[in-house]
Amino acid sequence: MAFSLFRRSQGRLAAFSTGPRAIGQPAAGTHPHLVKPHELTPGIPRSEYAARRQALVNKLPEGALVVVSGGKEVNMAHDIPFPFRQQPDFFYLTGFLEPDAVMVLGPAPSTHFTMLVRPRDPAKEVWDGPSAGVEGALEFFGADEAHSVHTAPNFLAAAASKADQVWACKKEAPKCVLSGLEDVGTRDPTPLLHQLRAVKSASELAIMQQSGTASANSFCDAMRMQQEIGTEAELAATLEYGFKKRGAQKLAYPCVVAGGNNANTLHYITNTDKLNQGDLVLVDAGGELHGYASDISRTWPVSGRFTTAQRAVYQVVLECQLQCIAAVTAGGTQTELHQLSVRLICEGLRDLGLLKGPQAGYYGFYPHSIGHHLGIDVHDVPTLRSNQPLEAGNVITIEPGLYIPDIPSIPAELRGIGIRIEDDVVVTDGVPIVMTKAVPKEIDEVEALMHS
Repeated sequence: MAFSLFRRSQGRLAAFSTGPRAIGQPAAGTHPHLVKPHELTPGIPRSEYAARRQALVNKLPEGALVVVSGGKEVNMAHDIPFPFRQQPDFFYLTGFLEPDAVMVLGPAPSTHFTMLVRPRDPAKEVWDGPSAGVEGALEFFGADEAHSVHTAPNFLAAAASKADQVWACKKEAPKCVLSGLEDVGTRDPTPLLHQLRAVKSASELAIMQQSGTASANSFCDAMRMQQEIGTEAELAATLEYGFKKRGAQKLAYPCVVAGGNNANTLHYITNTDKLNQGDLVLVDAGGELHGYASDISRTWPVSGRFTTAQRAVYQVVLECQLQCIAAVTAGGTQTELHQLSVRLICEGLRDLGLLKGPQAGYYGFYPHSIGHHLGIDVHDVPTLRSNQPLEAGNVITIEPGLYIPDIPSIPAELRGIGIRIEDDVVVTDGVPIVMTKAVPKEIDEVEALMHS
């Protein structure tokens, strides 16, 4: 980073390269170990991206124009960007992984596909690597038309004037989009896109299974190594290494590694404490592989052996999770699954002597829902309602938990115990598919793995 004074003067070097043209993300010509000739991104055929755009147009009225913006680059310090992650809807429709891009589709029933992207800058490429540019948008991404994103205000204003309706999500749109549509009434395409994204294709399910298996095997590694690990931070690093060793490009979300009473903070991500013998550690983590997340939670004893009290609480959560997974089916709802989990958790709380009054008292021990959709986002397609019937091809998490505060009114042997068990589950018309089953969760199997 110390050589920024030479940034522009060295730009001419970017013109000298050999081999297939690099575009700033893995492609078949440059990364044949990741991308096959018929694929646009690893595991996803070019034809599937076109089919997704067609499916969106099919949901729109005639004359509707769609504008979807990509993500923006954000700096963590002067001239130092945060790692970039593409806006999920834009990625779903285009496969394009560079910032500051815009997709224009239609007007319906046409699927005319226009991309507005950063033009290539040889001086910038010396520092930041290759980019697709306008030419790459046409050649690699199949755009019917492509222009510099700097033309967006005029281009969008002209395109909108020829359409009967404009569908654009202005919430995340950059200034160039907002200025191009400032006098245009718009509708939000996000709910339509989320309906499409919620049902995974065979290609998406295959990637998600790879992601789930890689993360599950990394959990197993961490459990085997627990006796050598003394801190939450070290355990988090072990998990992240395992995910990336198996191909994940990044964490799907910050690792939750919560020893002892820290597990009662649901999204505990500071990971700064020691792991103490006699405590449990709750781990909620997953890798992101080729744009698709995995999401796993397991809870295990730091010492490798559960105490009697820990076993009793753990068994309540495990039995709830197993029954809820068995109840997952197309046509059911997440609301129904959550209601089942509440009934089972309340039965367990009564057995533990922690709930004596009405069912409403459970919330302090189980304050979250049974799960969520999973896909390009960890908490995928948030516009879908929990009472919407599940469809074959949905992927959801099933993650009941029990969180017992460390307070005097709780029996001493139960205080500070926090347990969550979570798997990634494919909804089918029959028996659900558990993508993350490689991580053991039966008590005897957990203890056996930790001593293997």
